[in-house]
Amino acid sequence: MRVDPGPLTWATVARTWHLDLTSATVIVVVAAAYAWCYLRARNAEQLRPAQAWCFGVGIALWALATIGAIGAYAHTLFWMRALQVLTLLYVVPFVIALSKPVTVVRGALGPAGSDRIDRFLATRFARVLAHPLTTSLAMLGTPWLLYLTPLVHRVAGKRMDWRATRIPVSRDGVWIFLCPTAVGPLVPHKYPSADLAADHRRRGPRRTV
Repeated sequence: MRVDPGPLTWATVARTWHLDLTSATVIVVVAAAYAWCYLRARNAEQLRPAQAWCFGVGIALWALATIGAIGAYAHTLFWMRALQVLTLLYVVPFVIALSKPVTVVRGALGPAGSDRIDRFLATRFARVLAHPLTTSLAMLGTPWLLYLTPLVHRVAGKRMDWRATRIPVSRDGVWIFLCPTAVGPLVPHKYPSADLAADHRRRGPRRTV
């Protein structure tokens, strides 16, 4: 049952929260899984604390957008709902992508698990998913689907719970940003610019005599 949070003021923003069991469960599971993988992989993959901080910031923003004031007012204010979608689709996934989740998982699974992930990333299916055209269409098409199709009328008319779109939006956002940022081994080797960027990060700046 939805509860009216009342008029939007700075005071209500600070003290209002919204119970979303689905989002809270997913956030806790994802955070626990990343923490476990990071502790196992930080020595093997030479990860830095900056990746863990990026993930923590992303999780905090995710919680704010779903459990905090943004999630509470998303049912009553259209602009707050739009802010929630933008946060879940663009801001949270971008910060989480900087935490190198694929690299962390590869390091935690060991050599055998890393080989299986690499074989999957070399398949045609993974190449299609990571193709710039695919991710660009998803980035542009998701807001269009949410606001320029009959779906927005179903949500406004209470025939569909808006919470049902939160997890898919966050999932699609992480997928969209993991590929272009090339911070993990998700971009296929077909795109040389990603390989050059990754190689430059591994070697560091060249020294001149």
